[in-house]
Amino acid sequence: MVKFKCKPKFYSHTSERSCTYMIPYKQLSLADIFHDCQNKFDDDKYSFLSLLENNLNLDEFIPSSFRNHFYASTGRHRKYHLQAFLWALVLQRIFSIPTDSLLILFLKYSKELRDFCGFSKVPDVVRSEP
Repeated sequence: MVKFKCKPKFYSHTSERSCTYMIPYKQLSLADIFHDCQNKFDDDKYSFLSLLENNLNLDEFIPSSFRNHFYASTGRHRKYHLQAFLWALVLQRIFSIPTDSLLILFLKYSKELRDFCGFSKVPDVVRSEP
């Protein structure tokens, strides 16, 4: 409900009076939001990633104990930030990239994805012995 200042229709001792008008609204449903995001994802990937980056705060999902353990001194300086790894994992899920090595390949050949994640250099693939 919104209140506007209206001029009186009849002569009275007050110069202004308050009028109340109902403004119609459309309530968004989860399905509407999903379809809007799906359309943005299908039509404009860059815009979708910008929307995701601006509205998803990864710091809220990272417990301080995990962050402290990740940045604990191991004798070597960390080249990569925790958030960069998490953004890479989010991209892996969004684009349905099945393996970590394929994700590394995507990051290697796409400067835009590297910049989005926050990598200045692509991490090396750690191959496990069978």
